[in-house]
Amino acid sequence: ALSGDPDGAIADWESVMEGVHRPSRAKAAVARTELLLKLELFTPKDAIDEYEKLRFVWRGDNFEFALLKRLGGLYLDETLYREGLTALKQAVTQFPDNPQTDQITKQMSDAFLYLYMERGADVLPPVTAIALYDEFRELTPAGSAGDEMIRRLADRLVDIDLLDRAAALLKTQVDFRLKGEERATVGARLALINLLDRQYESALESLDKSAGPNLSESIVAERVLLQAQANIGLDQPAKALELLAPETSLKAEYMRAGVYWRDKQWGEASKSMAKVVRALEAKARSPLDEQQALAVMSLAIAYTLSGNEAALSLVSANYAAAMLQSDFADAFRLISDPPEVGMLNYRRLDTLVQRVASFQGFMDEYRQRVANGQLSSLY
Repeated sequence: ALSGDPDGAIADWESVMEGVHRPSRAKAAVARTELLLKLELFTPKDAIDEYEKLRFVWRGDNFEFALLKRLGGLYLDETLYREGLTALKQAVTQFPDNPQTDQITKQMSDAFLYLYMERGADVLPPVTAIALYDEFRELTPAGSAGDEMIRRLADRLVDIDLLDRAAALLKTQVDFRLKGEERATVGARLALINLLDRQYESALESLDKSAGPNLSESIVAERVLLQAQANIGLDQPAKALELLAPETSLKAEYMRAGVYWRDKQWGEASKSMAKVVRALEAKARSPLDEQQALAVMSLAIAYTLSGNEAALSLVSANYAAAMLQSDFADAFRLISDPPEVGMLNYRRLDTLVQRVASFQGFMDEYRQRVANGQLSSLY
């Protein structure tokens, strides 16, 4: 081989491989395979096949360690991550005293970081990606890098609707890895996943376990909304309204209006929707965007069902022109200008109530953002 006669070298090695001395047969097979790879007469897949056979020819000592190391590297190069990490793990486990063990451990850690921090696992089916993580979770780095890895994996699991698996990952963070504001933030994210999965008791438990002092106002406000939504899911509207009482954000007002809407408390619903319309800066006698038009439509329905004709007339005077140019034109006409006084078609109105009930969609907004892969960016 050194004198530039690869064919002669290959022939000599093949002759040795047919001999009776097992160590020499194994070493000759490795040398032949590496030369064929160098000459591009073997593909990496061919080399993998040869080395897999060799694992059963000679076991133990530095030869097997070197073989496992080389085999693991070839597998990783071919994006066969499970096979590669398995071979390297066997090398480290079976030969803990080998001086190259630390080097292989770093190789495994680097591969794991590539998979779950540099999106290498995106080429894998999601179920395969989570199974691979579970099998080699001991490679998760300590500290913030490991926490970020877990959050990214949870995002991907939520994206494919594996909510229970995503929740299990984040629960481990809340229970064992995080403290302070970061724990409260991930606890809120976990509670949101519980809500998406309609696990309302679990959502409250997640928020309770991750509570802590000295949290920022923004995360406190988000956690209150999640807690209120969990109580709504548990059919405890009074508790939800109690939690929402001090909250003045647009999200809180939407949620409060939704509670009143479902409970058919039309007078209270109209008060909340009036605040929503103002918060959305829906200007009188001016064009309305879709969200503003939906809020005005909801307000008009609440005034109608509460019997507040004076307020309904004012809404009509201020917004009729814009509403008649919106997707709700026919619906608004039905509300604001019934065919005859006292002859409003309440059956049609009931259908309309159901249609515009989406204004209460606190969870709808989150579902949409989660569907766009934005779970971790929520807070």
